[in-house]
Amino acid sequence: KRWIGVNPPRYASVRDELADFSRYADVFQQCENAVGKKLKSTDIFRVIRDFDVSTAIPLLLFLSLEADLSPEQLTDCLGVMQSYIVRRAFVGEETKEYNKMFLEVIGEIFKRRGADVLPALQSKLLLGRGTTRTWPSDELVIDAALRKPIYKDLKQTALRVILERLELGLRGKKSEDEEMADGLQIEHVLPQTWWTKWTLNGQTVKRDLASWWLRLNDEEKPLVEPARARSAALQTLGNLSLLNKYANPAASNGTFDLKLVEYGHSVLRLNRYFDKVKEWNEQAIAERGQELAELFCKVYPRPAS
Repeated sequence: KRWIGVNPPRYASVRDELADFSRYADVFQQCENAVGKKLKSTDIFRVIRDFDVSTAIPLLLFLSLEADLSPEQLTDCLGVMQSYIVRRAFVGEETKEYNKMFLEVIGEIFKRRGADVLPALQSKLLLGRGTTRTWPSDELVIDAALRKPIYKDLKQTALRVILERLELGLRGKKSEDEEMADGLQIEHVLPQTWWTKWTLNGQTVKRDLASWWLRLNDEEKPLVEPARARSAALQTLGNLSLLNKYANPAASNGTFDLKLVEYGHSVLRLNRYFDKVKEWNEQAIAERGQELAELFCKVYPRPAS
């Protein structure tokens, strides 16, 4: 009622009013239809769905329908939205004020049109501070990639979006194929129950020492800190990849040599990385994590403040 009941009238007739509502309904329906539908990892509707940020829909509607953007300008603005949403989720920032924040963004850029929208959008998002508003820098993203247990902290659907985008980033612009196979599953290179078949500092262990350290014998106690370091690295970005539903169970908790055989069947660039790897340990995980984090920052760029 507040939208319509202004003076002078917003619409010349009910027909004009319903036509405008229909425009918005068409875009909103794409959000509704995204549920259960296969979408590319570059699609804003998939990001909104898999990162569970429906509070961003008003900004999406404004950019799509009111900002007079060319297709290229709209793509750039939606890329900014994705960068802001994904970076914040990756480093673990709060989403509790998104409903207010995205409306504030609209209020800030509401009178902008065309080429003026993108810089205004970037400027407003860069002004955000604190755990509810900041747009994480490259340094924060790289630190999170090396330190955070991202597999545990992020929803699996959201993490899969990120890994798919990293795969596309590795393929580069000269690669013809941007499609991703159905049913890709997240793979831990170092298995989650690594102690069943992997050694630690050259020694075989019978359990997760980081969890059972109070019950260890004298020979096992020196391995506690290395076990904790391994458990910390286990769920970080550098230890994660994608495999199809046939290769992932086959690799499962196997030895690194067995996993290399399965990775050899994969066409994904994420797994071609292991063609040159002879040993997989905490240092190797950190090195790959650094590379993937730097790629992440290019895939989801953030302008300098």
